[in-house]
Amino acid sequence: DLWMEDGCRRLADTSVDYTAEVHSVPPAFVTFPDDVTINTSHSLAPESGLGTPTGTAYCGTPFSILFRDAAPVLVACGRWTIARTWKIQPHYADCGEGFDAYPDSLTTTRVQVITVEDVFAPEFIETPAADQFVDFLTDYGPAVTGVPLVEDIATDPGMAALGLVSYPVHLEYADVAFAYETEPEKTCSEGLAAVTRRWTTKDNCGTAATWTQVVRVRHPRAGAGVGAGAGGGDLGNATDFQAFAVGEVYLENT
Repeated sequence: DLWMEDGCRRLADTSVDYTAEVHSVPPAFVTFPDDVTINTSHSLAPESGLGTPTGTAYCGTPFSILFRDAAPVLVACGRWTIARTWKIQPHYADCGEGFDAYPDSLTTTRVQVITVEDVFAPEFIETPAADQFVDFLTDYGPAVTGVPLVEDIATDPGMAALGLVSYPVHLEYADVAFAYETEPEKTCSEGLAAVTRRWTTKDNCGTAATWTQVVRVRHPRAGAGVGAGAGGGDLGNATDFQAFAVGEVYLENT
C-alpha cells in the first residue's frame, strides 16, 4: 500500500482509489510594509498608514493575509516595540480557519516591527480656579487654593488599552513670583499682593507640562467678595513681609 500525506496532514491509502493532493509550494509575499515608528496618538490598525502586504499563491489558489501582534516590549523609557507577524495562508478544503489552522510548510510569515513612542506630557484634566483670592493673614497653600488633577493619557484608545503610558506621574508646584499692589486704589479689587504659582507635571520619562495659577491676598476691608464696591485703604508699608512656597505631590498609577 502507498500512503500519502496532503497539505492538511491527512493520510490516505491509495490502494482504495483515494487521491490525495500534495501542496508543496507555499504562498509568497509580493510587497511588504516597512518597519514604522509612531506615537501613542496613532492607531495600530494596518489601514491607518502602517501598511498591509500583498501576496500570491501557487496555481491561483485562494489565500488570506492575516496578522498577529505580540505583546509590547519596553526598550527604553516611553518607547516600545510591537512585533506584527503577517501570514499568507492558502484556502484548502477542510483545513479549517484561523491563524494557526495550517502547518507552517503551507504558509509564509514575515515580521513587521512597529515602534511606539510616548512623546506627550501628562495633561491637566481638572484645575482649581486659575485666579482666586485668599483671606488676609491666612494660609494660601494648595490645601486652600486647590490641587490640579493630572493624568498621563495615550490619545488612541488602543494604545491606552495596551498600557503604553509612562507611569508614574509626578506633580509639583513652586511660587515663582510675589508682587505687592503698588496702587492703593486697586488693593481692594486686585488684592494686596499676588502670588504666581507654577504647577509642573512630569511623566516617568521627564516629559513635562506646566499650568499657572494666581493667588491674590484679599484686602481685609474688601469683604468676602472680590472687592467691588468696597472702599479703598492703605495698610502702610508691607515690603518686609516675605512669602514663598514649594511642594510636590506624588501620584502613582493614577
